[in-house]
Amino acid sequence: RLGPYDYWAVAYGYQRFDNVHSSAEELPYLRTIAEQSTHPGLAYGTDEDAAEPAAIDPHIARFDLSNDPLSYDRDMLALNESLAGALNRPYAGDTRSYQEIRASLVTILNNELSAIDLAAHYIGGIYTSRAHRGQPGAGPPFRSISRTEQRRAFELIDRYVFSARAFNYSPELLNELTTTRFGFHWDSGDVRRPDFPLREVVAEIQDDAISTMFSAP
Repeated sequence: RLGPYDYWAVAYGYQRFDNVHSSAEELPYLRTIAEQSTHPGLAYGTDEDAAEPAAIDPHIARFDLSNDPLSYDRDMLALNESLAGALNRPYAGDTRSYQEIRASLVTILNNELSAIDLAAHYIGGIYTSRAHRGQPGAGPPFRSISRTEQRRAFELIDRYVFSARAFNYSPELLNELTTTRFGFHWDSGDVRRPDFPLREVVAEIQDDAISTMFSAP
């Protein structure tokens, strides 16, 4: 449904003003609307702000569905870990192939990678503002992230990326993560190892987390 930002943007683009007959006469009214950008609910960031190397503000992120991103990341990581733990558990009417179970784990790992990336941006990150100098309610262009928030992010990454409990999949699950052999001969010709390269995948996720945490803002 429509939110405060939607109504604000529509007002800026389409609102009519009495006794205004030119763009020049309209300008003061538009400036009054634009100055509301510091109000709650009207925060603004673009895709460019969420892409490296400009992605220094963890509040500007894709796939972030909460006003408390670290709690959201924690819940997503816990949920995906739980799903992975039950991934090969049979149920009534279960007709999944080994390849489908492998594909499901890949989806889970991609979800975890997204949550880890969001959390890692808190460590050494900076809150930013697009407000203009002297604008009512405006803060500084850059604001440090509190040590408490950075600690929350680090503890989350430590638990789900670097601890002994991270990626702790059962041998039974790993033994079911084979791939289809169709591609070896008749599909794309992309020859892959039939077992799941867990060590390589985990190392890549850990490398990504370290790279994000230590990249210079």
